[in-house]
Amino acid sequence: MLPGTLLRSASVIKRASAWTRRQPLLSLRRLRFLPELIAVIAFTIFTTAPLYGNPDPTFRLAGGEADWLTASAVHISQTFRETGRFPWWQPWLVRGQPAIDESFSFASNPFSIVPSLIFGGVNGVKAAIIVSFALAGLGGWFLGWSRGWGALARLTAAALLILKGNMQSVMAVGNFQLAVAQAYFPWILAGALAVARVRDRRWPPVALALAYALLLMAGNIYYTLPMVLLVGCVALFSIFTLHLRPLRVTADMALLRRYALTLALTAGLMAILAISLLANFRLIANHVDLTAWPQGDIGLALRQFFEPARLSGGTGAENDYSFIAPLWFVAVLFIVLPPLRALHRPAQPGERRLWAIGVLGLAWFVLWALGLNPLVRLAYATVPYLGQWRAPERMMPVAAFLLIFLLALRLDGLWRALVH
Repeated sequence: MLPGTLLRSASVIKRASAWTRRQPLLSLRRLRFLPELIAVIAFTIFTTAPLYGNPDPTFRLAGGEADWLTASAVHISQTFRETGRFPWWQPWLVRGQPAIDESFSFASNPFSIVPSLIFGGVNGVKAAIIVSFALAGLGGWFLGWSRGWGALARLTAAALLILKGNMQSVMAVGNFQLAVAQAYFPWILAGALAVARVRDRRWPPVALALAYALLLMAGNIYYTLPMVLLVGCVALFSIFTLHLRPLRVTADMALLRRYALTLALTAGLMAILAISLLANFRLIANHVDLTAWPQGDIGLALRQFFEPARLSGGTGAENDYSFIAPLWFVAVLFIVLPPLRALHRPAQPGERRLWAIGVLGLAWFVLWALGLNPLVRLAYATVPYLGQWRAPERMMPVAAFLLIFLLALRLDGLWRALVH
């Protein structure tokens, strides 16, 4: 019996070894990324020290609306500790409201609600803020990894997303959901780009669908719209190819089907919450449509990306603070060392499409935020419910994210040209 047992054990070990080799996350080759991931987590811990350094429950999120925006976490955590169950109803606000399937509730997002179940409502919200910044940094790293960037660009993207000005400023005024939602931007873009680039893997559609569902479950629908437009832009640039000689447009039908299936998977995951929100839209949302739309100063808006202090002359909203990186850093990347062929080597073929997506998206959302985008103005005037996307200056965080993407893309190309 012993030889047979040994043979069966050897067979099991052999099959397990073969399975391990097929799993990219379990291979020894992937362990080289571990120091980078530890660095991202350590940087997050360093930058969020004031939050975990003060566990006093009286030290809470600032802002006039912070208490009711995070009330679902306090109520759910207290009820869960007392009864061991999730409540379906929050009776302590006005006439009451749903505790889970409500437009500002983040109870269905594990990264936002689990910390409150562990540490209590107030301290749990602070812990969830730390988690959201870690997700933003890891998302920047993941975006770089999915594009084949080097370690320098991956870590730079992670650091810039952790330090992104509008995510911090929105959190500082108590808009917890709007800040946390920004952490999913890099995950969504990484998944959308990888659907086209990595066609023999299932993780890109799953990553995109899961990240987008978590974006909705973060407790605010605002950024679902700009992310739809960004993913649609990626899909169009990936599926269709413009040929100049002769002038024609070709379509990759296999990739079109892949994006369609990804869309179906995303809709299925979002349906967990979206169906209830749509069915009760007039009861839980339905703000007055945006009508007055003052035009902003484009020069001031662009300066905000490179000024570490808030500039005067803006709308006064928290979204006016959009600091990304100092101007000298951008000048070195694009002016002192211009992106000529000798000073830029792309990580993957077809990088021009990435530049087109990034530049067009940056311009689109900046002009949207400033009220200078005529197509958006026309859409607001004609498309039902689009006017519900008030406060167009909230599009500046999306523009800031795309600028970070372009900076990291340029840094990786420059580094490859200099060292290879």
